[in-house]
Amino acid sequence: MKLSIRYKPRCYDRPWLVKRVNGKYGQHAHMRRKKDAVKLRNLLDRNLMPYSEEFKTAAKRLLSEKEYKNLENNSNKAYKGIKKK
Repeated sequence: MKLSIRYKPRCYDRPWLVKRVNGKYGQHAHMRRKKDAVKLRNLLDRNLMPYSEEFKTAAKRLLSEKEYKNLENNSNKAYKGIKKK
């Protein structure tokens, strides 16, 4: 599954669009910041369930119902590699 990230300046509140390549029209989600869009794409590429309700809603829109149910709920994998300051 490929996800593309695009900037849509006319969508003032949520200008960053995460879209499933060759997906249906409804398989897209709008994010507030580019950083959020990239984080969502990285989580889905690693097959991990997002923690944020906003991200979970976006994941439901991007994935099929079967793909969404197969996401892993491992908290150690979701934060692996993030360094604390």
